[in-house]
Amino acid sequence: MLRRAASGLPLTLFAQTPPHESHPHPHRRTVPPGQPLDPCCRSAGRRPATAVAQVLLDFEGIPSSYNYDGGGLNLGGYYAGQPGGPTFGPQATVLEVGGSLNDALYPPKSGTATLWGEGQDIELTFTTAPAQSVRLYYRSNAEVFLFAYDGLNALLGSTSGAASLGGDPEGLLDFTASGLDGIARVLILGPAGAFIVDDVAYHPVPVVPEPAHVALVSGLGLLGFAVWRRRA
Repeated sequence: MLRRAASGLPLTLFAQTPPHESHPHPHRRTVPPGQPLDPCCRSAGRRPATAVAQVLLDFEGIPSSYNYDGGGLNLGGYYAGQPGGPTFGPQATVLEVGGSLNDALYPPKSGTATLWGEGQDIELTFTTAPAQSVRLYYRSNAEVFLFAYDGLNALLGSTSGAASLGGDPEGLLDFTASGLDGIARVLILGPAGAFIVDDVAYHPVPVVPEPAHVALVSGLGLLGFAVWRRRA
C-alpha cells in the first residue's frame, strides 16, 4: 500500500513485483490477499476524420469520494462528458500528495493527484468516439505496458516503458493509431499496486457523416438555391 510512517516519511516498498511479460492478449491480475498497497471504434459503417483538439485529464479537483483516502470509488465515468467519453476501470481511484500517495517515490507529473489501479491494471475506454492518439505519464517500480484496441477489440499495437521512481525522469507511454481505425480502448499493465498514471492526454477523432447523409444535406442546399433564384 502507498503508506507513510508516523513520522510522515514515506515507507519503502513492501514487495517488488516483477514486470509483466509482453503479450498481445494480457489478463488482469489482482492483489494477493493480505498484500499491502505498494507505493506506487471502430464505429460500424463510419470512418474517422481529422482529430480535434487534445484533451488532458490531470485528475485534479476530483471529489474526495473518488480518492483512495476518502472512499476509493472507481473513477468510472467521471470524465465521460469530455470529448470521446473517456471512462476508467476496473478499480481506478485517485491517490494524492498528503494522503496515501508515497510521493517521494511516485511523484505526480503535475499538481498533487494521480490515478492508481488499486492493485489492478487500468483500462481507459472511449465510449462516444475513438481517439487518434493517447499519451500518459507514469511512475512504476517495474516495466509498464500499454495495449491499444479498436472498436472490434482487435489489437492495434502496444508500447512499453522502463521502471521510473523518485528522481528519475517520468515514464512516458505514447501511442498513435495508424490507418482509419481509432483507439477505442487502452489497457495499461504494470506491477500490481505499484504504479501510478498521470496527465493522460488524447486526441478524439470525430466521425465523418454517412455518404447518404452528406448527399441529402447537399441536395437540400441545392434545392434551396434553386428556389431562391426563381424568386429572385
